[in-house]
Amino acid sequence: MGGGVTNPLFAKEVNNDIAANALKNNHDEAELTFGQNAKFTAEQTLGSNTTTIINNANKIGGDSGDKKLTIDTTNKNPTITITNKVGGSNSWNAEIDAQAYEGELVIENGTAEAAAKWSKKVTGASAKGDNKKLTINNAHAESEWSGAIEAKQSITTINNKGKITGAITGAEGAVTVNNSGTIETGAITGAAGGLTIKNEENGTIKSATTTTGQFNLTNNGKIEGTITASGVTDITNNGTISAGVTLSGTNASSIANNGKIDAEVKLGGGTAATESNFAHFQNAGGATIKKVNFTESYARIDNYGTIGSETSSETAIESSADKVGQIINNHSTGQIISKIVMGKASGDTSDKLNILNNWGTISGDIEVGKDATTDMKGNRVNNYNTITGAVTLQGKNINLTNSGSITGEITLKGGTANANEHLTITNSGSINKITLNQQDSVAHISNSGQIGSLNFAAAGTAVLGKNFAVTLEDKASYDANGAIKIDGNTSATIKLEGVSNARAAGDKAFIVNIGQGFQVGEAYDLKNFIKANTIQNAQGTSIKDTLDTALMNRIATTQNIYDINFSGGAMTINIEANKSIGALGAIQSIANMNSQMTRAQSIIDGVFDAVATGEIGNLSYPREGTISTQYTGASKKSKLEELAEAVESEKDPKVKEEKLALLLAEKERANKSWIGFATPYFSTSSIAATGFAATNGSAMGFVGGAAKALDNGVLFGAHIGVESQNAGKVGAEMQSLGSSFMAGVHTKMPLGQVNKASLSLVPFVKLQANAMLAANSYRLTPLMDTTREATGLVSGFSASALFGLDMPTNFGYITPEIGLMQQAVIMPELAFNSFNTAANNQTIKGTTATPMYLLAQVRYTKAIKLEKMSLFPTIKAGIRYAMAGNSFVSSIKVQNGLFYATNNIDSFVGVLEAGLGAKLGQNTAINLSYGGEFGAQVKTHNINVRVGWQF
Repeated sequence: MGGGVTNPLFAKEVNNDIAANALKNNHDEAELTFGQNAKFTAEQTLGSNTTTIINNANKIGGDSGDKKLTIDTTNKNPTITITNKVGGSNSWNAEIDAQAYEGELVIENGTAEAAAKWSKKVTGASAKGDNKKLTINNAHAESEWSGAIEAKQSITTINNKGKITGAITGAEGAVTVNNSGTIETGAITGAAGGLTIKNEENGTIKSATTTTGQFNLTNNGKIEGTITASGVTDITNNGTISAGVTLSGTNASSIANNGKIDAEVKLGGGTAATESNFAHFQNAGGATIKKVNFTESYARIDNYGTIGSETSSETAIESSADKVGQIINNHSTGQIISKIVMGKASGDTSDKLNILNNWGTISGDIEVGKDATTDMKGNRVNNYNTITGAVTLQGKNINLTNSGSITGEITLKGGTANANEHLTITNSGSINKITLNQQDSVAHISNSGQIGSLNFAAAGTAVLGKNFAVTLEDKASYDANGAIKIDGNTSATIKLEGVSNARAAGDKAFIVNIGQGFQVGEAYDLKNFIKANTIQNAQGTSIKDTLDTALMNRIATTQNIYDINFSGGAMTINIEANKSIGALGAIQSIANMNSQMTRAQSIIDGVFDAVATGEIGNLSYPREGTISTQYTGASKKSKLEELAEAVESEKDPKVKEEKLALLLAEKERANKSWIGFATPYFSTSSIAATGFAATNGSAMGFVGGAAKALDNGVLFGAHIGVESQNAGKVGAEMQSLGSSFMAGVHTKMPLGQVNKASLSLVPFVKLQANAMLAANSYRLTPLMDTTREATGLVSGFSASALFGLDMPTNFGYITPEIGLMQQAVIMPELAFNSFNTAANNQTIKGTTATPMYLLAQVRYTKAIKLEKMSLFPTIKAGIRYAMAGNSFVSSIKVQNGLFYATNNIDSFVGVLEAGLGAKLGQNTAINLSYGGEFGAQVKTHNINVRVGWQF
């Protein structure tokens, strides 16, 4: 009952038998060390002072291991640490009962340097408390723990680097397991207090895990035991899970798989309020899982990786019948490589549908429903990318929407003509084959894409929606098979919703795509359009014998370029290149660049006119009210020379001083012989090209430059401009977007001056040249197809020469002008060759427009002098008439050949401008003006803000 005492006050080593109550009464030191021969011969209660136990005893719990160590309330120490160093064939074999202890019990089984064994149960606190904790460290890679761990109410942490084979059981206290070793045999059980497991990269868990409380699992290693969770669950797998996972309950539970799950996940544990409360399984890119089974309502799968097994006949995703809110999202990188089975929904409201959304690839078969008569309550399959597996829709009220590609056969069983009992297919992509495989099945099919064939394996009805797209091939194939390939046509009933007395304006029965072998200009007999046993209109009346009449004017094409004519029960399609969308694109670009060059012409004209009227600067020139003033070049001598001579010859000192002041002022004025200007603008246009619906455009930009006033009165300068522009819109039109740069030179040359009593006449010549380059992109969207884009550089040039008269009077300033302007716009070749429908592929050849315009205009300005500024209201009207070059050739290459036509741009355009300028001081002016151009096809409205100054 005794032992060696190393320090009688603080530590003791015990190396023999420990009798009843000996720890409490005889060995109550702070630190106890059990020697190799120490053992309990009776039940023990830890003394009140002991905080540390170091065990070297081979059998501390007795030879049979039936002696228990209790830690009760008499020990008030906040922490008690037990370090077991015994291993090999021996172990700590005494049960520990810490139910009454109110502090933290820490058990170290082995150390980082040496392994140990623990073989008996440890029980945590029986009552809750923030300080009641149980920490177990199985500290060495070869340490073994086979005893049960009952956490009870203790906040429990288990850190395992070795092997645990005993059961781990939680209750009201939170349990955390950090494993980098092996846990096997004994079950792991979580309860109301919650369970958290972190399995490290080297960790393996073979034990089954069952939880009813909150459960958090992060796996970086291997989990080979089953997982069953009915509480709020969050699982993140970065490693491998090879046993089944079952989530249940009504919690927003989730699994994020970034690794491999080679087993079945039974997905439940969601609620109905919003999708954020659904049970959620996310399979990340590169991750794999063998199978997901929807076992309860309100659950969602988001797949970015791979779901399924290499055996495609096995089930990858299964949804149970009579459940609701089961959603499968297969994202763009996702692959589902084996079967999908979708059960019947138990409700048909939006939050109760079972839905499959595919943006990725599905190579496994898809089965929706189990028989032809069950109401599936609106189950949906939405495909946006690729499905290569077979698709089977069985029952009533099922919807398949496809905008991608389905190469596997679609088999339909069921559906009726009654509302909410349809089998509905809405296709804007590509479907290889649709088969009706059940007697009296009714399928409602809308198609704006491509459907290879309709197959009737049993007598059934296909209701074709309005504007049903078909592809016309060569005439021999059409005459033999019709526009729709129908297999088993003796069993087929075709009902046309687009043939109806109640048809809305613009609705057609069919939209035809022009196939590779289509013969332009050949008459296609409308009686051959459909080959079926029964053909009905929307009201169910037979139209088989009158099909040619029923389809007259109820067929349209996907492009303006194709022109359909109906005559004598036949349909003939010709190509009109002048209706090409490419022609519209050329018209838009030509209109934009034409407007930009004309706008630059007008802006520079405005600067010249503002200099003449005195709105900008203060150059010597005849003005309203001072019509006898001479510009420099019209006098024999310059004004500086005349003033210098006057000063030299003046004898009166006072007068001479005044003339000297005038001479100095004229010298200062002469030194400011540059005119600068900057004009930002915004423009809108409407384009109503012949053969096209009206469309709109807009532009914003800037023109700025400078001109030098020479001694002979000539203004000569340069300017630049930048512009951003767009026209059209995405749809059955061309949308053009681009930015352009312009550079040019300009000059105005007065030719003389004639003064009359009430006016002065100054004839002049204006010359201007501009070069421009635009980087444009063109977006084309044929009817019921996708948008494609082509880019190209558009170049342009303009040059103008105008003759006019500046006529200052005592009642205003009048300037009539007439002249010529030559323009050139060069369009690039544009290729659009990757549309979903091959018939829409086209190459728009480059073209050039070279209009030569006659310009005639008259401008009137009135100067209004105020105390500190002058106002200059202005109005200008004129015409622009295309004398030549206002037509261009449209050529378009489609799969049926190369076609040409001629398009015209406006030959007569009216021009109107109005503005108000303000001169601030002697050298600065600002002007706000409106400019409009009005043609039959193009109308443009511009707002300009011009700032000018003399320097």
